Amino acid sequence: MAGPGPGPGPYRATRLWNEVTRRFRAGMPLRRHRQRLRSHGSCFTAAEAADWLHQVLRSHSSFGPDVSRQQTVQLLRKFLKNHVIEDIKGRWGAENLEDNGALYRFPPTSPVKLLPSPPRENLGNFSGDKGKLSKLPSSSKRGLKKQEFLQSVENLTRPKADVAGEKKESTLQRREISQEYVEETWRNIIQIHLQTILGLPSLEEVLQPAQIIPEFVMYNMSNTSRHGVVILQDKAEDLPHWVLSAMKCLAYWPRNNNMSQATYSGFERDVFRTVADYFLSLPEPLLTFEYYELFVNILDLLQPHLERIAVEALQICCLLLPPPRRRKLQLLLRMVARISGNVDMPRLHDAMGNRSLLIQTFSRCVLRCAEEEDLDELLSTRLLSFLMDHQQEIFQVPAYLQVAVQDHLKDMEKAQCKKEKEEICAILPTYSYCKQITPQEFEEQKVSTSQAAVAELLENIIKDKNLSVKDKKKKLKQFQKEYPQIYGSRFPTTESEAQLLENKPTLKQPMLSLRKPKFRSLRVEHPAGGYKKLFETVEELSSPVTAHVTGRIPTWLRGSLLRCGPGLFEVGSEPFYHLFDGQALLHKFDFKEGHVTYHRRFVRTDAYVRAMTEKRIVITEFGTYAYPDPCKNIFSRFFTYFKGVEVTDNALVNVYPVGEDYYACTETNFITRINPDTLETIKQVDLCKYVSVNGATAHPHIENDGTVYNIGNCFGKNFSLAYNIIRIPPLQADKEDPINKSEVVVQFPCSDRFKPSYVHSFGLTPNYIVFVETPVKINLLKFLSSWSLWGANYMDCFESNETMGVWLHVAEKKKGRLLNLKYRTSAFNLFHHINTYEDNGFLIVDLCTWKGFEFVYNYLYLANLRANWDEVKRQAEKAPQPEARRYVLPLSIDKADTGKNLVTLPYTTATATLRSDETIWLEPEVIFSGPRHAFEFPQINYTKYGGKPYTYTYGLGLNHFVPDRLCKLNVKTKETWVWQEPDAYPSEPIFVSHPDALEEDDGVVLSIVISPGTGPKPAFLLILNAKDMSEVARAEVEVNIPVTFHGCFKRA
Repeated sequence: MAGPGPGPGPYRATRLWNEVTRRFRAGMPLRRHRQRLRSHGSCFTAAEAADWLHQVLRSHSSFGPDVSRQQTVQLLRKFLKNHVIEDIKGRWGAENLEDNGALYRFPPTSPVKLLPSPPRENLGNFSGDKGKLSKLPSSSKRGLKKQEFLQSVENLTRPKADVAGEKKESTLQRREISQEYVEETWRNIIQIHLQTILGLPSLEEVLQPAQIIPEFVMYNMSNTSRHGVVILQDKAEDLPHWVLSAMKCLAYWPRNNNMSQATYSGFERDVFRTVADYFLSLPEPLLTFEYYELFVNILDLLQPHLERIAVEALQICCLLLPPPRRRKLQLLLRMVARISGNVDMPRLHDAMGNRSLLIQTFSRCVLRCAEEEDLDELLSTRLLSFLMDHQQEIFQVPAYLQVAVQDHLKDMEKAQCKKEKEEICAILPTYSYCKQITPQEFEEQKVSTSQAAVAELLENIIKDKNLSVKDKKKKLKQFQKEYPQIYGSRFPTTESEAQLLENKPTLKQPMLSLRKPKFRSLRVEHPAGGYKKLFETVEELSSPVTAHVTGRIPTWLRGSLLRCGPGLFEVGSEPFYHLFDGQALLHKFDFKEGHVTYHRRFVRTDAYVRAMTEKRIVITEFGTYAYPDPCKNIFSRFFTYFKGVEVTDNALVNVYPVGEDYYACTETNFITRINPDTLETIKQVDLCKYVSVNGATAHPHIENDGTVYNIGNCFGKNFSLAYNIIRIPPLQADKEDPINKSEVVVQFPCSDRFKPSYVHSFGLTPNYIVFVETPVKINLLKFLSSWSLWGANYMDCFESNETMGVWLHVAEKKKGRLLNLKYRTSAFNLFHHINTYEDNGFLIVDLCTWKGFEFVYNYLYLANLRANWDEVKRQAEKAPQPEARRYVLPLSIDKADTGKNLVTLPYTTATATLRSDETIWLEPEVIFSGPRHAFEFPQINYTKYGGKPYTYTYGLGLNHFVPDRLCKLNVKTKETWVWQEPDAYPSEPIFVSHPDALEEDDGVVLSIVISPGTGPKPAFLLILNAKDMSEVARAEVEVNIPVTFHGCFKRA
């Protein structure tokens, strides 16, 4: 839906309005809706309109990605007021539209606004603030700059006499250049440059010559401070002292010089209101009403590939402003840019982030029309956002204008005439100036100009984000063939060329970071094998160690990052064989007042304590069998086999809260209570004593009130297997352990009586529970018999059902009732749900899948993971391939729709087809896919968006099972941000929301990274800006940290 917008020219705001309304009427999806027992055709809800229009505006070159949803709703209100839309009863004219399910439709009448007739009156009387220049005396020291500048121009009209010339041509006199001619030169040169930049055939309807006041331009160029800010001689025209002080206080917060006085909570908000009230009280915007059309026409240039041209256009246009207004605009933009980039600035508003607040507050102070315009807010928001990000470049004085004027005046003063003291009053040519040059100069200019143009073409190809990698390579190859010298100067080495082509255009690079993330393509190689350090045994620490911090830890980030994973990969001479076998090691990074400490201790499970006591592996783990004590005689060993299954309690997978306590867990019936402050082990808890489950997943859902939901297999009716959803209530006033009050909420049936599926996670929304039953099965008979008789381990009991595919089950959460709907799809492995939410009668289920029925864990033996890089890749080639998918489940069906796609949501390509046997066949929408590259260990802003519609997810990138990058994925647009460094191996990203966050991705991402090739500090905790994945800080430690699986952030 991206659009270039209407071409430049007059009344551009009105033409933009017409274009947006036409596109809205032509593209907005219409369908039948039911409301209050009545069915309405060809209509839409306000929320649907906001969704669709928001995407259009964000992709439109004239508005850009900073458009908020609230602004989109405001525009819809304008549509309702102007009868672009009407409610389902035909009512319009008010602005009472809300972002909800209310129904609206398009009226039969045309909403297009007529363009007004262009004014033809003479603007010669345009005064602007020209008279104010009389208040800018040049007698002060600051005024010398202007005097010197004007003197340099006057000197051109009175050069020193050429004695030889006088003797040779005594009858000829030098022409005198009038001040009026100098001003007219400035006026015409500015017109020429603006007309060229804007691509207009004429500036007549956008900017009149009388609106270009050369005195303003010359003053703005010559009277500036060392920071480039205009200096006014008449202080009465300046900002009041109290406003300047308030702006300085905010701009340098908290390091400004005026903060020696005591402050109070909310002080910064009061100061901000003071500044905002002043600017909002100004009777005219800082860019003035007269230049409204000019600045609106620049909006088309505010695109990434036209950024340099847009800056140049704004440089010239801002020179036209009266000096007092230019100064106020400069100071305002400097302040808002500093506030926006200041991580220490507290939130200035409860309802929005600082950047959004700044743009919304000051946009109409910068640009607005003298008459009310319906698109004013969107246009001014777009412009102010660009001005904030490029204010330093825009307010640099364009020296080329001064050079162009001086060159022209030099050429003109050399002209000779016979009449003494004849003044030059000729008007400057409209489009260009010509002067005679030598043939050699012509050839040099021809070559340099042509090469510059071709080099600019090459840069445009390189920076074009709309080109795929394949098309970009093709164009660059063609360019290299035609212009080898220019190509060679741009890419002097093959490495520089390869570095460009490795970066796929779909990956967004970070905007701001202290240490820039180094991006590579998804196909990164690891021949050095640094990843092997992830699987090395380490020792626990006797006390926390202080980490070395680079960057700045956000002041609001206070608490502990808790992580679980294996830390002991062998006991004596007996090795563990599988990734999920090593003994559980608990890690903690503490954040306090900008400092970070690291601590770790082994969880004192039965498996660990007995192994340390007997110096051997005592309890069978996931992929490692524990043989009986060799010291026992043959009869003792024989009877040991028949003692039954001794289930491991090795809690190496995750750590999560229950009430006020924290538990480390694996996927059996045992969880281990730990002290999150000291990492000491408190006690083992057997869930079988409280609720009917044989085990529970390591991925419970924890609601905001503390309620815990989990799933585990169990024995159901007639000794057949089933799956129970268990609920642990939040801590009550009686302070009794919530686990004592655990209960079964609902039971899902099993597709195979004695072979339950492996379950690692499940989906939860406010009203529904989603269980995905995969073809990876646990053979119960083999589990009970082989274990006891033949020395099997957990992995030996898994098998795949090659014919069942995947079954999805849904139950009502509050009623505990199964939905009688049979969802089916093709086979895949599943370990992690990304998120699940409800939308208009559908369940949206986002998953990290592995295609096929073969168990992925077969490829996670340590021998495979520790192999050399080529062998790692070879093994991964055989494994199921990863893919992040979106499935859409309709919650009701009509048999009349047999054979049809039941999904009516406009934003997804996923389908659900009702079959004649009343099964619903699901086909997914792929939201992330890369060959042998997985988006795994997903995290979201769970507290606010778990079980609700969301936009962003964060994941660990697995390259042939080797973790080598962190990813942020927009599940709506499939846009991806990546953090990656050479020979660095991160862990699951943990999202920590800002305490006052309003936007979904307002916070940081935490990840433990090992980097064995970086010297004495082989591991660090990485802190990323969750918005753009740019680095905020890192905390380095002098010890290796092995692989960790999951964890959580415990706020202080």
